[in-house]
Parts: sequence; structure tokens; C-alpha cells
Amino acid sequence: MDTRRLLLLSLKVSSIICWIVSTIHFLAFFNFTEANIISAPKITIPYKEHVYIAGDHVQIGCIAQANPTPSFYWFKENPITSSLKHKKSHRSILLLTNVQTSNSGTYICLVNNTLGEDQRRIKISINGE
Repeated sequence: MDTRRLLLLSLKVSSIICWIVSTIHFLAFFNFTEANIISAPKITIPYKEHVYIAGDHVQIGCIAQANPTPSFYWFKENPITSSLKHKKSHRSILLLTNVQTSNSGTYICLVNNTLGEDQRRIKISINGE
């Protein structure tokens, strides 16, 4: 075989390998930096109604994507006074123990960070024993 053809073939293979390595490095860099993109909170759970029995322990999660890390706040809507009662939780999970029918209602998960906020209403119904 002609040495010029071998050299050309070697250059082509070498170029393909360089392209593959460059592409892999770019993709690795892209995936690494994608996690560092800053964004306002976006709650990722759909609206859902939950039904429990009096005396149950209730855990409702609120999942959000955001960077920087968001804060979570829970409120209970009061339709009679149109006010919100703050639930003492800065966690992504609302925990209600030994629930009673008075715990029924619409709860709001509010998630915020320095770039914005998002909220989701979650209806909870408590049936008597």
C-alpha cells in the first residue's frame, strides 16, 4: 500500500477520534454546567385531592425545582374569612398528626427563592371515624 494513502487514512481516523473526544468533553461539560443554571422555583407535582380518615397522620409533599435552593411555606386557606393561616413548616413536607374533620380544607404550598416563587393548592378531606 502507498505510504501516502496510509498517512491520509491515519489522519482521517485520528480526526474522527479527536472529534469524538471533543464531543464527549463538550457533552460532559454541558451536563455539568446545566446543573448550575439558576432559576425561579417551579413546583413539579400536579394538583391532587387527598382523602383521609380522622385520626390518621398525614404527610403531603411539595416538590420543586429551583436554584438557588428554595424555601417552602405551608398555609391553610380559610374560605370564610378569605385569609391564610400559616402552618409552621419551612420544609417540603406538610405533616399533620391525628387529623380531625376540622383539618379538612385547601392547603397552599408556597416555594420561593431570590428569583421568584410558585405555589400549589392541595385539597385535603378528612372523613369522620
